[in-house]
Amino acid sequence: EIVLTGPQSFSPSVNHMEQNEQSFFERFSKFDELEKCQEDLQNHISKLSVTGKHFYEMLARNALDEDLATIQEERDGVIKKFIDVCMMVEERIAFLMTAKEILEDNITSDEIKKIVEKITNDLGFLFNIYYSYFFVNWFDDSIEQLRALLSRALQVFRIKKYCDGSELSAGGKCSPSLESLMEKAKQLLQDKYAIPNEFTVIAGRLMEEIAKARSSRDAERTTKSLSQHLLGRRLTYKLSEGEHLVSQLKERFETWTKFRDSRSDANQLLIELRTSLHEQLTKNYRSPSDAIVDLDAAGICRQNISLLRDLTDYLRQLSIKLRPLDCPQAHVEFLQEYADFLSIQAKTFVEGIRADITDKQAIYDSVTQISEDLKSLKNRISLDAGENVLESIRDHHLPIVEAHIDSIRGKIRTALKAPRKFITCDYTQLTALEQQFQDCQTALFESLERAFGNIIGETAVRLRKYTEETPIGEVPFENLDSIEKQLIRINSVNARNQVKEIDKLRDKMVDTFQSEFLKKFKPTKIIGQGSFGCVFQAEFKQIEMPYAVKRIPLKGSDAAVQKALIEVKSLASFDHPGIVRYNHSWIEVPPAGWLVSI
Repeated sequence: EIVLTGPQSFSPSVNHMEQNEQSFFERFSKFDELEKCQEDLQNHISKLSVTGKHFYEMLARNALDEDLATIQEERDGVIKKFIDVCMMVEERIAFLMTAKEILEDNITSDEIKKIVEKITNDLGFLFNIYYSYFFVNWFDDSIEQLRALLSRALQVFRIKKYCDGSELSAGGKCSPSLESLMEKAKQLLQDKYAIPNEFTVIAGRLMEEIAKARSSRDAERTTKSLSQHLLGRRLTYKLSEGEHLVSQLKERFETWTKFRDSRSDANQLLIELRTSLHEQLTKNYRSPSDAIVDLDAAGICRQNISLLRDLTDYLRQLSIKLRPLDCPQAHVEFLQEYADFLSIQAKTFVEGIRADITDKQAIYDSVTQISEDLKSLKNRISLDAGENVLESIRDHHLPIVEAHIDSIRGKIRTALKAPRKFITCDYTQLTALEQQFQDCQTALFESLERAFGNIIGETAVRLRKYTEETPIGEVPFENLDSIEKQLIRINSVNARNQVKEIDKLRDKMVDTFQSEFLKKFKPTKIIGQGSFGCVFQAEFKQIEMPYAVKRIPLKGSDAAVQKALIEVKSLASFDHPGIVRYNHSWIEVPPAGWLVSI
């Protein structure tokens, strides 16, 4: 069954014809089903005799054959009509769209457009009229409108057939030279290796031939003959085609000219950018202020890279017009690659120099601030401030300044080891700062000596007496401990010298004690090792009895001393084969820093 659906939008094409043809096959799908039934029935009947009880099966086969033949004929006829109509209507519509100038005077261009649009829009409805002729409502008004449209389309179709007739086939032709130039122009437009200047040469020659042919055509237009008039029309088409080729050649040459000039500008800009960026990347700056100047230049460089990108985009648009066959001269990808590469380099440079400026500026600012602090401290020291102020400067302010100087020294050392340095970093300012720190420290020591001069003088006299007159065993080291703490607090040159004298007395005490110890004991072997010293076996020379002796260096706080004593007692209580017995006796030499357990 073929169903009439009504008007619908349709664009005639081969694909649509194939789709409609397929739809007709689908509408006759019962034909395939009947064929299968016939085949099954045939297989069944072939096994039976012609007469007898199987007579009705034979009649069924004959009826089925008739049905199949009828459906086959209808299907083939409809499909043939469908294809014929598609080809005819599509040819007429294509002609209406291209051959407008040979129409009769009473058909205008606007009317042609309307006819074409109407036929195109109602073509689906028209097909249904052709293929469903026994289902059509012939009283529908749209049928008459479609017939009128087809009548006018056929009128144009007859004119085209007349122009293509045998009596006019030899007329309306252009000169061989014009034909040759037009063919060469077509080849030139498709030649990817064509020289741009050839476009203007061929365009000029083609324009000359067109001018000659146009004068000949104008002479033919004066005749009243319809055939000559149509021949002139036919030549007009050729001239229009030639003029279109001329415009294409000119446009191609203009595009090539724009492309060549723009590519030259892009290449020049690329060279300038590469040179400028290379100079900036290989330059060392003495100070952040010098680097900031070139940082601005780097910003301009990045703007130029953006300009290069815009120029490359413009070139790419031109190259699309110049590359119908992928012309190698119209490639601009390398410019885009260079622009990306330079953009990465410029970004790296800008980020690197900004980070370097930040780091180096921080170092310069720290050096400047510390220098100002040292000047302020030196001014306070020079005012002969009191002892508390001097001690505060010595114990708090100068250590902080010294820590900052060490931090700057570490930053400079790290900067010197960096793989890429935009700003030169040296020790010049740091050396000057260290010298300023030493001067401030010297001034502080001198002020401290003046403030604590009495203590230092008295200590010197007392130490001289202990060294020259007092036996070493009678030296009051307990008193010297408090004096030593005061000298360490003063921390001047003379104070440090007096501390050294106290250390000499302690060394003398150690030597004396060591001599006395070796006179009484003879160390034989090591029998234990602890955190605070070594336990070794020694023989008491008077009675030749082995003892476990622990020698502990006491260089630390009181807590460390107590821990050492606890360790000695714990070690002595161990069940060690080298320990015979434990004598709770101590020989303490605190000034010498030794404690011996026997």
